[in-house]
Amino acid sequence: MSVLYKTIVIFFLAFFSLAPAFGNTEDEVALAHKYLWAEVNILKLAPESVSTTCITAIRSIKRQEERMQNESPLVKFDILKTMYLSSIELCYPDIEYICHNDQRKTTQEACQDFFISRNGSHTVR
Repeated sequence: MSVLYKTIVIFFLAFFSLAPAFGNTEDEVALAHKYLWAEVNILKLAPESVSTTCITAIRSIKRQEERMQNESPLVKFDILKTMYLSSIELCYPDIEYICHNDQRKTTQEACQDFFISRNGSHTVR
């Protein structure tokens, strides 16, 4: 996959796919959404390092949201929470790789903020 294609896909996904489906009424979905959004912000800094697995996981959220337009909020909550958490874990190896190998100041600052918010320290898990 070309770098330009990955960049376009990541920006598209960040803009359209990661908005909460039904507001911030469910804390767990909001928190999972926050972590996934933080990951996407790092992925945008080095799109050439983003795996197909990660892109596919994030894309699946958008497709599922479109399929669930008529579902109850509780069903949406359960499905989206699971999908957000799955995408976070599937994209995490890309985050680790980017944070260890991209020494640009903006990337390192984003990684530091991400790891502090995720596990309270400056280090990868």
